Amino acid sequence: MKKIIFFFLIFFAMGFVMAESAEIHGNMQFGYIAEIEGFEAEINIQYLPWRWLEFYTGINVLMESAGDGFFYPFNDRYSIGVKANITENLYIDGYHHCSHWVSSTAHKAYYDRFTGGNKTRISIGIEW
Repeated sequence: MKKIIFFFLIFFAMGFVMAESAEIHGNMQFGYIAEIEGFEAEINIQYLPWRWLEFYTGINVLMESAGDGFFYPFNDRYSIGVKANITENLYIDGYHHCSHWVSSTAHKAYYDRFTGGNKTRISIGIEW
């Protein structure tokens, strides 16, 4: 895993130095999840140093309402990835996400609410 992160950081640094017309995109959202009767906050960032290469990362926080206007987090999920377009419609994507329990004053135990997991994926895909 350390090698993957090191590789990602090298490409990210090279992108800042040698970028043609770099773009940075992102999104933020907050919503209700009926299946776990909880809330979710999410932030994602994409960095495109070239048209054919994309780096992306994000954080997703699951939480429950305290009923007094406050929210108690119980799970953080972090993601990181790199996507390279081979042609206009064919790409390779390397992705990793990990799920971490968060200790808070939440009323329900983490394992009763949500069981996330860690995942590393290398894939090839088609988009149109």
